[in-house]
Amino acid sequence: MALSPADQALLDRLNGYNGNAYNAVSNPLGFARGGNQQGVFIASVKDIAAAGALTTGAVIATAADVALTHQDASNTGLDRIATSQSVTAAAGQVTLAAAEVTKAAGKVTLAGQEADRAFTQANRAMGYANGLNLPSVGLADAGKFYRVKADGSGIETSTISFDPVYAAIAVQSAYTLLVERQTRLNALNIAELRSDRLNMVDGIVDPYGDISDINAGASSNYAFDNTAKLIGAVTAAFATVTPFSPPVQSGNVAAYAFDGNTGTKWAAQSGSPGPFLGMDYGVGNAREVRQVVMQNGNEPFEVPRTVAVQYSDDDVTYNTATSFTPTTTTYGVSIVSIPAVGAHRYWRVLQTLANANSGYAFGISELTFRAAPSPMTLRSAAFASDVSNPALARLAIQIAPPLIAGIVVPNTDLVSSVSRDGGATFTPATLSAVETLADGTVLYEGFADISGQPAGSSMAYRHVTANGKDVRISGTIMQWRA
Repeated sequence: MALSPADQALLDRLNGYNGNAYNAVSNPLGFARGGNQQGVFIASVKDIAAAGALTTGAVIATAADVALTHQDASNTGLDRIATSQSVTAAAGQVTLAAAEVTKAAGKVTLAGQEADRAFTQANRAMGYANGLNLPSVGLADAGKFYRVKADGSGIETSTISFDPVYAAIAVQSAYTLLVERQTRLNALNIAELRSDRLNMVDGIVDPYGDISDINAGASSNYAFDNTAKLIGAVTAAFATVTPFSPPVQSGNVAAYAFDGNTGTKWAAQSGSPGPFLGMDYGVGNAREVRQVVMQNGNEPFEVPRTVAVQYSDDDVTYNTATSFTPTTTTYGVSIVSIPAVGAHRYWRVLQTLANANSGYAFGISELTFRAAPSPMTLRSAAFASDVSNPALARLAIQIAPPLIAGIVVPNTDLVSSVSRDGGATFTPATLSAVETLADGTVLYEGFADISGQPAGSSMAYRHVTANGKDVRISGTIMQWRA
């Protein structure tokens, strides 16, 4: 190991110390004759200590080099061991790979055998089909199936008609309406019988089997439902602006669902999920839809199982206002209540669950988006009283469940009044609910003090709706006494 200049100078001084006479020029390292006084001895002791330290460091460094050499030798041995292990592992992998190749060869052999069997089965099936003499089919036969001819002479294509099923459903629906109607009539009769206990001596009951007892000239904005036998406010349909839909089938464009003609229809192309039909009311013409009326077309399989009514302001993001299950009859009408979700530019009906037999077909004969009902005034004809100048009147009104969502608040959304002077003066009755039928029909009852009205014996009632509520009246009782 090479020495530094300082270390070499140290060794040179150690070699130069002597017992001769000290001379600062010729013998500066001499101990005799004043050398000790000049510090030569002290300097020599320090140099001896420094030389010892230098020697110790050299020994330690040498030992470290030896240790490193030993470690390198050990690492070399470990590397050789690892290399040997890797070679052994590689040999094992080669053995496993050979086994996998053998397995794959076996599977290829099995696949070939399966292919042979499939080919044999196909030949047998082809022979069977040739023996059946099946007729050829094309696009016009979509949805049909093969069946044996009535005379047993061969095979033909045919369709299944669900018309009997739909007819049965229609009969059941009509029967249900009849039962509900009879239930309401019974409730009216029971309510009318209360007059004896209340000392009402005269009165009328109108279950609205017709509207012959309505004063049409004094009434406004009302409509009579001859099927359900009730009277409600007219809900105005929004004007058609720009209908829109995905691609249609056979020219059945979106506009056909808004033309007022049930002989035409809109129909989406089948085969694609999520067909829809909607209306764009244009920039700055947002509409608050509160009712949707959807009429089916002439194909029952085009009626979805579930439909969502949706709205949007940008024709990109749509929100669902409500969902419903359409009636399934041919040309059947579904009337759907829409909760208050505000005014929006785009409204549409979206198929969310297709008809089980349709392949996503969706067809609509007529579609109407309606506003909230306008205020209705319904005034009766005048009825002669057997009592002169009646003083107290009783009203009982049946309110059917609303088609448009919203709780009807009596005396606020519906104000009912009585007149004894033929309709010139009316006094409101304070209504409160007294009974709710199974179908949701509510019977309201109230009394009006008419003693302060001008003298008269010509009785009439008046119902006035407000606040855009859908009030549907299925019967009215008016009774009075002195």
